[in-house]
Amino acid sequence: MSPPSVHYSGGAAPIEDGGEEVEFASPPSVHIDHLDANHDDAPLRFRKIDNIVGLASPRGLASRALIAKELHAVSSDEPVSFVEAEGHPSWRKAMEEEMASIEENSTWSLVDLPHGRRAIGLKWVYKVKRDENGAVAKYKARLMVKGYAQRQGIDYDEVFAPVARLDTVRLLIALAAHEG
Repeated sequence: MSPPSVHYSGGAAPIEDGGEEVEFASPPSVHIDHLDANHDDAPLRFRKIDNIVGLASPRGLASRALIAKELHAVSSDEPVSFVEAEGHPSWRKAMEEEMASIEENSTWSLVDLPHGRRAIGLKWVYKVKRDENGAVAKYKARLMVKGYAQRQGIDYDEVFAPVARLDTVRLLIALAAHEG
């Protein structure tokens, strides 16, 4: 079987190529002095989205138009900073609930900062939780630690993750099975 042939129709007109519709775009007009080794003046080839994704969505899944709308949607009702959220009573209540949860769970304790050290920053992250009809169900606020700002040897000394090797786990299971 021979590979599909490439046809240039001189512009952006669609053509048939091995059963698929393929379009070519004219190359950008570049002055000859600005060409480099990676540039050629051959037409750029691309395929239509329907040839890549398909014409219809599978049953039970959202339509492609809805997915595209969701991907491009920017929620304007979610603040991106504390300054934006502090004036809104619903966000203020969500932040108070988060602080109460942190205190109730004894997540951390308040201590004096040692001399010459700096505190690790925090950031509030806000999210609107919606019900199945799209109505606001809950305003959620989370207090996140900017852990990426920590420096080894200054903010922490050791990193420990309790991970057992699979061979060790197998040995322990075999010993437990043998001993009854």
